[in-house]
Amino acid sequence: MLPNFIHVGAAKCASSWLWRVYQEHPDVYVPLHLDNVNFFVADYHKGLDWYQKTYFGDWCGEKAVGEMSNSYMVAGDTWAVHPERLDSETCRVDAGVSSG
Repeated sequence: MLPNFIHVGAAKCASSWLWRVYQEHPDVYVPLHLDNVNFFVADYHKGLDWYQKTYFGDWCGEKAVGEMSNSYMVAGDTWAVHPERLDSETCRVDAGVSSG
């Protein structure tokens, strides 16, 4: 199973806390051993099969499957140069913006 959501957080904005909340929810799966996966900027060259086995191999049918990575917020031109990394069939991206 590949993720159907990606949490793009900023450093020091409670992403680790939210990761723990996700872990406790029965309908949400996030990788159990890492709260900042960073696959699309650090390990994309290893392939989607590696990504799936490494981070989502323990998935047990939860409805929401996600990844959390702060590096995506500052990934620079990664998405412009490699738009295929976020295939709409693989992962839907929703942007939530809060204006404090």
